[in-house]
Amino acid sequence: MRLGIWVAAVFYGPSAFGQIGPVSIGAKVGVPLADALEVSSPESCAGAAVCSILNYSSKTKRYTLGPTVELRLPHGLGVEIDALYSRLNYDSYFFSSRPSSGQLSAFSSARADRWNFPILLKWRQDVPAISPFIDGGVAFDHIRGVESNFLNGTSSNAPELTNPTSEGLVAGGGIDFRVVRYLHLIPEIRYTRWFSRNFTPASGTAFGTNQNEATFLLGITF
Repeated sequence: MRLGIWVAAVFYGPSAFGQIGPVSIGAKVGVPLADALEVSSPESCAGAAVCSILNYSSKTKRYTLGPTVELRLPHGLGVEIDALYSRLNYDSYFFSSRPSSGQLSAFSSARADRWNFPILLKWRQDVPAISPFIDGGVAFDHIRGVESNFLNGTSSNAPELTNPTSEGLVAGGGIDFRVVRYLHLIPEIRYTRWFSRNFTPASGTAFGTNQNEATFLLGITF
């Protein structure tokens, strides 16, 4: 059902919105230039009689995609709103070794849906067929659909998820290629600085959401 709405919006949007203003809609796909989760080098208990470690590893696939809408204003200005989806996956491994209790180990994995909502003010140099642009604004993200597997059980909660929603500042730039009258291809590099981390571990282990996020995006709009 959702896919059908997206398809209908992309193909029928220009005629529907053309009567009320210069609105373009479409979709964006992208590749993050760094992992969404920061993980420290794994610790080891080798040679230690008493030891306790908690190691993390990121399994996140680097992709993002979602719909985009832009309202074009006079003097090359515009306002763009995106809804970009990505998937977060990570594993954790706990190991403890003590003479009194022996060795204990546990493995868990978690995954979650992440939605990123940038709201951007754009300025483009309006030249025929090729229009360079810069943009900037704010972004909000939200983590949902969490699923954690631990000791053969499944939970809808992950202890590392301490902040489901965060905010940040966005800056970027790219080129708007007008392929035909309505079809535009828009490659862009975008940087986001998040004010807080979504994920932080209970211990002092270095793990969490990357607060410096750079992404290559390709927009297809009408």
